[in-house]
Amino acid sequence: MTSRMLSLTIDTTPVTAEPGTTILQAATRAGIDIPSLCSYEGIEAPTSCFVCAVRIEGRKGVVPSCAAPVENGLIVDASSSYIREYRKNALELLLSEHAGDCEAPCRRICPCGMDIPSMIRALLHDNYAHALRVIKEDMPFPAVLGYICPAPCQKGCRRTKVDATVQIRDLHRRVAEHHLGLHTQAPRPMSPCSDKSVGIVGAGPAGLSAGWYLALRGHHCTLYEQAPRPGGMLAFGIPHEKLPQEILDKEVSLVEQIGVTFRLSTTVGKEVSLEELENSHDAVVLAIGETEPQRVAALNIDMGTKGIAVQPGTFLTSRARVFACGAAITPGKLAVRSMGQGHSVALVIDRFLRHDTSPTPQPRAFDSRITALSDTELTDLTSAHTTRNMEESSEKTLSDMEKEAGRCLECDCTAKTDCGLRDYATEYGAGQGRYRTGQRRGIRIVPVDKNVIYEPGKCILCGRCVHLTATSENKTGLSFVNRGFETLVEAPLARTMTEAMGKAAGKCIGACPTGALTRRPTRSSAGNPDTFSGAAS
Repeated sequence: MTSRMLSLTIDTTPVTAEPGTTILQAATRAGIDIPSLCSYEGIEAPTSCFVCAVRIEGRKGVVPSCAAPVENGLIVDASSSYIREYRKNALELLLSEHAGDCEAPCRRICPCGMDIPSMIRALLHDNYAHALRVIKEDMPFPAVLGYICPAPCQKGCRRTKVDATVQIRDLHRRVAEHHLGLHTQAPRPMSPCSDKSVGIVGAGPAGLSAGWYLALRGHHCTLYEQAPRPGGMLAFGIPHEKLPQEILDKEVSLVEQIGVTFRLSTTVGKEVSLEELENSHDAVVLAIGETEPQRVAALNIDMGTKGIAVQPGTFLTSRARVFACGAAITPGKLAVRSMGQGHSVALVIDRFLRHDTSPTPQPRAFDSRITALSDTELTDLTSAHTTRNMEESSEKTLSDMEKEAGRCLECDCTAKTDCGLRDYATEYGAGQGRYRTGQRRGIRIVPVDKNVIYEPGKCILCGRCVHLTATSENKTGLSFVNRGFETLVEAPLARTMTEAMGKAAGKCIGACPTGALTRRPTRSSAGNPDTFSGAAS
């Protein structure tokens, strides 16, 4: 006999569900998104996170949709501003106790935003090709910058407080030169060819970077440069003994190989006007370096206090479809900063061209941050990494680069691209400091086995692993220990985490919503530890 279906309304959408179904299950099956960090298929709803809160018409307060059963005639509010604010508060309560970095300090400081820890993990796999892919996701000319960048990333390296900074600049330079030494074949565009074109004025660090990333995204780009060769300050402002010109030429040649057209000895305002560029391209980028106010005025563009005036976050000038970046808007001599801005403006323009909307700032993912580590925490982290490196170095002879990469403390989270807490914090605009009242939780790495680690400071006590081990064939299981703010998920009865999780270990790692339980990439593990969107090959 078929069960009588129940009818309810979720955010004005009529939904039917079988008796015994929760509101969260009914919404999910109807394609209505309700967030949750503790509910998990196959276990009893822990109702610990309250991120899935909804409001039922005619009833007071809110209820966790992961445990609230469907009833006939319910009218459910799952997305109003009230509910969104409630969920934001729930997320901020969880974040107030979350002790872990999404991104490493070195990446935050890097003007290009290069994912340094992911590059280093690739090197620990002795995988130069993947390391190059990671680098070129954010840094277009790593060999050039390997010679001239002042390496601000190294000033943020936590290893400095232990002995000496990891030589990040040397690592990305050597990876890039290794690639250039093998061949100079450019990558294929990561996106299908579009019917849009972009005119870029200036073939210096910012313009070259913008052209590189726009071309990789399938757009037709033309670089207009008044000098007889590309490079800008890289070609004419840096002594050749500091930056070998063959290195610059090789990396610039890759830009041409991916389809960017160079029009050299062409001055905008003489051989071609800005109006002509606007008429022949869908967008224009002014990467003209530090510029006299008179030249800006001649282009009929508003001048700011330091350079060309642009809208914050979008790089849009006072002229529609005309953008500016690099030293043209923020005068300075750091090529790495100009390259970073070239990448940023390329992302803005790519969205602008593809979606035919007004330019919008690049969305920023939530970034959990911890304060400076204590001496005890630094000692524990260094000891954990030293032990791991000693175990793995016994399997092979390490190169100098692998030895240097092995000194990295891996301050970022290896689950940063697959973290429910981070995703929802980004979506709801949650902050981390609202409910913090004092000393944060400690940073600790607990080895579960050779390839799995547990970081209690990242645990939000969702209970998924506790319930999964309780329903497995394992006799021990994980459990909550202590009370209040001291509560932790640990192995009881003096058992190890490995014993407590047993055969459910894989499920526990897969179910963890924050990266508190993760598989640590090792030199001997198969595959790559990080995903890549295709910016280099």
